[in-house]
Amino acid sequence: MKFASLTLKNKFFNSFKFGVIGFIISILADLITSHSGLLLESSIIGLMIGFLIGLFENFITIPKFRRLPFYLLVAIRTIVYSGIIISSIFMIVMIKLSFANKCALIDVINNDQLNQFFWENDLHIIFLVLIGLSFVINVIWQINLLLGKGVLLKYITGKYHKPTREERIFLFLDLKSSTSIAEKLGDERYSSFLQDFFHDITEPILEARGEIFQYCGDEVVIVWNVKKGKMNNNALRFFFLVENIMIELRNSYLKKYGIYPEFKAGLHYGEILITEVGYLKKEIAYHGDLINTTNRILNTCNKVGRRLLVSEDLLVIMDWKTDFEEEFIGEFRLKGKKRILNLYSIKMKGIELAPLNSTSEENMESFCPKNKDRSVLDK
Repeated sequence: MKFASLTLKNKFFNSFKFGVIGFIISILADLITSHSGLLLESSIIGLMIGFLIGLFENFITIPKFRRLPFYLLVAIRTIVYSGIIISSIFMIVMIKLSFANKCALIDVINNDQLNQFFWENDLHIIFLVLIGLSFVINVIWQINLLLGKGVLLKYITGKYHKPTREERIFLFLDLKSSTSIAEKLGDERYSSFLQDFFHDITEPILEARGEIFQYCGDEVVIVWNVKKGKMNNNALRFFFLVENIMIELRNSYLKKYGIYPEFKAGLHYGEILITEVGYLKKEIAYHGDLINTTNRILNTCNKVGRRLLVSEDLLVIMDWKTDFEEEFIGEFRLKGKKRILNLYSIKMKGIELAPLNSTSEENMESFCPKNKDRSVLDK
């Protein structure tokens, strides 16, 4: 499965976006402080700082530091950001002075030109402001991660202070045989097993541009707005990104736990009500049949022996036929509902998914055998 190059490409692209943000901020800061003579230097410095911070966040922080506690992550990020900021400014200033005086970089330092430039342009004050700003940004960043991606901004803007009806794509992903795994490993090792799994699917979530709605025991719920979910078939690709990661990490799981994660997932699309709930503990909540239906689709994986089931409602809005193949499974009726959903098993072309061998009957719905005449996709 060739996801590595795509992920690498996205990481560099995201790093470049950091650079663009730094470029814009530096120009605005220069205009506000009236240092018009340093506009070119400021924009270059901003681009460099943003890009280097982007590289740090995309290639180092996410895979290496995500297990660290809050305070340590803030401290490390602040130190690294400060180092990048100071070194970038010094580098650009030294190059400018070197060209202006037609001398080597080492001569700029030896002739005390750098020190003179430093004090004349109040760079010491700028350094302190930027270091303080990096600390504040990192605290806010970590709080945003604790609440969930984008949730803090939604609270601040009051986007969902009143219930809002929107379209969303939901994916429920559940570990197979979690009860027997918990009995085998014991509480502490099973908790560590879950932590490892949820940490290891971080990059697939970022790659597929999904948002974590919630963790519930051995289950994680991922949400996409329709635009991000449809883009590059992100909502469908996510399952296979996780599959690829688990294949790569299989031996490390076996070595550590004597078992590796196997999982199943259900995907659905529709309208849902989004609103703020709670006072002492606020959160952005989703209300509606979409959640319940997606969970039932997930549970149906056991009955039909498939690891990934997708509703026809989702497939009809996706441009999936280039990369994926479908197998029509049958019709699914939610308890107490008249509406019937057509369900499909999806796989990437040329790649076989291992079957789900469980035949658990829990939470079973009314289910009809295959009938391709009833499939909208085949008409």
